[in-house]
Amino acid sequence: MHRSHGSHGRELRNRLSRRHRVWTYVISAAVLLTGVCWLLAHYLLAGDCPFGECRSPLEPWILRAHGAAAFAALVLLGSLLPAHVTRAWQAGRNRFAGAAVIAGIGALVVSGYGLYYVAEEALRPWVSGLHWALGLSLIPLFAAHLYAGRRLARGRAVDALPPRPPGQRDNSLSSAAISAAPALRASDSVRR
Repeated sequence: MHRSHGSHGRELRNRLSRRHRVWTYVISAAVLLTGVCWLLAHYLLAGDCPFGECRSPLEPWILRAHGAAAFAALVLLGSLLPAHVTRAWQAGRNRFAGAAVIAGIGALVVSGYGLYYVAEEALRPWVSGLHWALGLSLIPLFAAHLYAGRRLARGRAVDALPPRPPGQRDNSLSSAAISAAPALRASDSVRR
């Protein structure tokens, strides 16, 4: 596994800046909430009319908001790919969960494009069902990605410690040993 080191021998973190995290959460929440609102409007607020089913008058407005949030999400994805995604992939960190999120987003983009531009009326309900199922499935994938990333970040200080000598039975790490990990890592990089 390749690790990038800064000038002081410390491993570079791949955590997003606070501003980038806030935008990620706000835009993701906007896409999710507008999608869920459309589901509620489409399936719960639809009524019967003299000539068949009536759609809620809110649906077109919710879809417009959802489309705008989706465009913002594409811009956000474009901002994550060159730094966050590439850096983590090269470092071999959080690949499975990150790749699952990227694949899910890619499938959402394709199904959303299909809904807007391609789907014929006969296929539209199927593509729509696939799109919202993919969107809802991204919630646990995104949560798993965040959990794995934070777990990896906490474990890096422990992983940086040298291996225990054979026969040593103490499995606990003292806070002094964990806080000494950056110094150990720096001295290790000097020896190489």
